[in-house]
Parts: sequence; C-alpha cells; structure tokens
Amino acid sequence: MDVSRIRALRGPNLWSRHTAIQAIVTCEGAECAIADLPGFESRLRARFPELGELIPTDHLDTVSIAHALEFAALGLQAQAE
Repeated sequence: MDVSRIRALRGPNLWSRHTAIQAIVTCEGAECAIADLPGFESRLRARFPELGELIPTDHLDTVSIAHALEFAALGLQAQAE
C-alpha cells in the first residue's frame, strides 16, 4: 500500500463540516483484495468492532486494503464527532 499524501482538513471542507483527514492511498498486486489475505478482516474487526459492513464502492466484488482503511477512518471520525 502506498500512502502518497495525508492532509488534515480543518473546519468546514469539501467532505464534511467537521475536521477530516484526506489521504491518497493506492494498492497493488496482492493488496488489492482483503479476501486474499487470510484473517485480515477478522483482525480488522477485532481492532474496530464498530466497523460496519465492508461494501465495495466500484463494480468489482472486492474490497481492497485502501477501502478497508477508508471504512475504518470514517468510522473513527464519526465516533469522534
């Protein structure tokens, strides 16, 4: 996974009325599907029990590590509000 940029967006911004974190994340190869990583989703849910269902946002039926990071970050931000 390559995290090329992380920014703290303070106050009202493009994504929310609250402070948010914007990150540019890309995955390659085996990182593209969490289903190919044994135990990844169960470990993620153990760390973040409030994590909702991981639903792919594109036409593919896979959830990447980048998407899992997105769901975890949104969940944490929602709890912080």
